[in-house]
Amino acid sequence: SMSMGAVVCDRTARTLYANRAAQTAAEAGLGLVLTHRVGALHSDESRRLSLLIADVAMGKPSGGMTVHGRGGARLLILVTPFPLRDLSEAGHVLVTFRSPSERSE
Repeated sequence: SMSMGAVVCDRTARTLYANRAAQTAAEAGLGLVLTHRVGALHSDESRRLSLLIADVAMGKPSGGMTVHGRGGARLLILVTPFPLRDLSEAGHVLVTFRSPSERSE
């Protein structure tokens, strides 16, 4: 099973840090795209994710969504404020995700 993917990004979705699980999921085409920005394989989902990241970075509530990858893969994504006090002014967020099948397998 995949461990929890975690990405720290700024309000423009620019990737500041991505753990190994996040990089592995992106390389496997599970739905998340990690280039210099965090995105999704499908452009409509990518736009929605960008808006969610921007909203949370500006102080709106945390939110979640699902992105779809190759071969029916799905990732459940949660976007939360990044908790480090010294970085919070910069509007950083934490994007975490997992595969929905992990609970049963």
